[in-house]
Amino acid sequence: MLRGQLPAIAVLAITAACGDDLTAPQGPEEGKITFRKVIVDPAYRAEGVAIFDVNRDDIYDLVTEEQWYQGPDYGAHELRVPRAWDPETEYSHSFGAFHRDLDGDSYDDLIVIGPPGEAATWCANPRGQDQHWECHMITPRASGESPLFVDLFQNDRNLLILGTEPDLRLGWVQPTSPPEAEWTMDAVTPPSFPYAGRYEHGLGVGDLNRDRRLDIITGSGWLEQPAAGTTRPWMWHPVTLCPNDCSHMYVYDVNGDGLQDVIGTSPHGYGVRWWEQQPGLLDEISFTEHVIDRSLSQTHAARFVDLDGDRVPELVTGKRWFAHFTADPGALEPALLVYYRMEREAGDVWWSRHIIDADSGVGTQFEVFDVNKDTRPDIVVANKKGLLYFEQQ
Repeated sequence: MLRGQLPAIAVLAITAACGDDLTAPQGPEEGKITFRKVIVDPAYRAEGVAIFDVNRDDIYDLVTEEQWYQGPDYGAHELRVPRAWDPETEYSHSFGAFHRDLDGDSYDDLIVIGPPGEAATWCANPRGQDQHWECHMITPRASGESPLFVDLFQNDRNLLILGTEPDLRLGWVQPTSPPEAEWTMDAVTPPSFPYAGRYEHGLGVGDLNRDRRLDIITGSGWLEQPAAGTTRPWMWHPVTLCPNDCSHMYVYDVNGDGLQDVIGTSPHGYGVRWWEQQPGLLDEISFTEHVIDRSLSQTHAARFVDLDGDRVPELVTGKRWFAHFTADPGALEPALLVYYRMEREAGDVWWSRHIIDADSGVGTQFEVFDVNKDTRPDIVVANKKGLLYFEQQ
């Protein structure tokens, strides 16, 4: 009864392209990464997606807030009564989706981040059965537009990092006992932290000061993780990177000088950038900004993943089509999905843009993951263009 019927899944073969001109789409180029575009669901239902094996049949499934799509043919099953939203006038109720076994039954459950200022919830997997999932409160008012689900303490346990309202603290939330109860907040900031606001953009984690502990990065500064076992609070280091003008941020030594740099994209304006850390005292870190691409707007989500197996990550991003409907710069330009390949030699760094698709873009959160287990990472996007699976060939 709950298994939905979708229109025939559309499959398109596409080729990533690149070129020196970053101001316009380029055509296919021989030898570049190719993808098979699968339109899993053409309806706008969510702007976040998770990938996990819902029914433990050893095949990965695609999961959004209201439906899961069973691999390998991606037929739809309901988590709840599904809705479709008008991409030109409405926002969905899902801005992020993650997964973890929260109730200890060996089946992964779904974590859903709502629109900024609304609830974050988790939904219990009914052990792969074709029925609606029971959902529970994480926090009634989550803030920030780029929540993270990452292994903050490098102990193979992902934590949900976000802000909360009305106290405006930034930190991580985790389940209590029983797991159905509202989660507890482990804050790393005091209340009324200015960069934990409802519509604050820009969040990442990385070892910025090379002490082997992951710090929390924002567009306006970074929070230094203290040593384990100490009572010292997370120290706030203000530094201007991209105040309220980054989406997901990544820490990486871009130019190979031994110092950790920062990479970020612009959620509502134009620009993809990296910030070069300058030599100096570790508690007074400063940066110089470099532009990767000034021609693409609304890059509201990003992933930094090795696509081609050369051990150098690529930056994957794209336009969040109609992020503010037609109000943002470049809103009516093509909804590109792209990756940037980083090249460097003798300290010089340059980036080439490769267009994966010109009619998809990204949502507020997406995944780069080896869905079909062929050792090549694939890309799965949920946004106003629908649910799209880009299978790397």
